[in-house]
Amino acid sequence: MENDTLFQRISRDGHAKRLLDNDVLTIVMHGEPDPTPVRVRMLSGAFYLLLVMDGIAALSVNYRTRAIGPRSLAFLTPSMVVALERVDAGFRAVGLAMAPDFFDSLPTNAHVYNQLIAHMAEFGSPVLELDEAESDAVRRTIDLYDTIGDVQLHRNGMVRYLTDFLMLKVAAALRLRGSVRTGRMAHSVELYHRFRQLLAEHYREEHGIAFYAGQLCVSTAYLSRIVRQVSHNTVNGHIATMLLIEARYWLDSTDRPVKQIADDLRFSDQAAFGKFFKKQMGLSPLAYRHRSERPARQNQ
Repeated sequence: MENDTLFQRISRDGHAKRLLDNDVLTIVMHGEPDPTPVRVRMLSGAFYLLLVMDGIAALSVNYRTRAIGPRSLAFLTPSMVVALERVDAGFRAVGLAMAPDFFDSLPTNAHVYNQLIAHMAEFGSPVLELDEAESDAVRRTIDLYDTIGDVQLHRNGMVRYLTDFLMLKVAAALRLRGSVRTGRMAHSVELYHRFRQLLAEHYREEHGIAFYAGQLCVSTAYLSRIVRQVSHNTVNGHIATMLLIEARYWLDSTDRPVKQIADDLRFSDQAAFGKFFKKQMGLSPLAYRHRSERPARQNQ
């Protein structure tokens, strides 16, 4: 389906075990002969932890690609556009997918998000390389989900406590690798997190800082300062990135007309969209779609 998110695709196609209805999924990803359907770019739609056990693949996140191999841990967020490329036949990864509302309900969510944002700002990637002890601890924790039966007493509580425990392990690994001390940034990161939630919901129709500042009950200057402090990027930069990622996704993966993409992203007209796209990418939407090095589109 054209509009599937990764979360919907994995849930529907049987590559995951469902916990707490459809809010939490445990995942096993394989190379051949039973490839997990993440070979085309699609919107993540959820929070993910993916730990590579064997083999090598290229993980594309928001059109930036890096190699992942044994003990690589990827922490993906709902607004990322992701794909696994050049996957070894022996590739295997295990992990957890969490619906955004479930992740936001966890007591540890602000602490983990704090560490993730600091890591992204410092290293520019949602992937960290674990040592053997860390990788083993994360894997054994993920394995514990399989011991929770479908009708087990206190099942919901067990899933939540286990997920909190796993998140704290990941937060600790993120903190060990960062040079930034994030403990005093809690308020800033909370505001940034709320901004990112609003942005994920409204970036198509709201392209200016005033809307987000108004929704968050802060001044545009204050929001601009906090977003830059936490993420090393501007509010307008975040908005442009979201619009560009979706535009590139539609141009790469579908035959959707450029005018329709411009309308869907709420540009005033196709010319305004073309000007925005060319400023970001250095070529027009049609030139980008038909560039000679573009890989053949795959049917979703």
